Amino acid sequence: MITDGYYAVHAIAGYGPDLAAPAWPDPSLDERERRRRLADVEAYLDPGSTRAERAAIVRRYGVRWLLLTRWQPVPEEAVVVTWSERTGEVLARVG
Repeated sequence: MITDGYYAVHAIAGYGPDLAAPAWPDPSLDERERRRRLADVEAYLDPGSTRAERAAIVRRYGVRWLLLTRWQPVPEEAVVVTWSERTGEVLARVG
């Protein structure tokens, strides 16, 4: 899963879904790898990223879902499954 929300990235990690970039330093994950994953998530969420760049990141981490805040544009290849009227968060499927 990829998310851009501070609360989502911290709450989701506690419920078990795998995040492309962990919310906290993980002793089982090398710090260089954690930084690389954070950079990949930032690259995926960058509005200037290409569809091919996003697809490579989706494949690399086996991403199937996006949970995006109301301020993050939904990539063109993502399919919106639902959204919250209260928070504006969007759950979208990719891959």
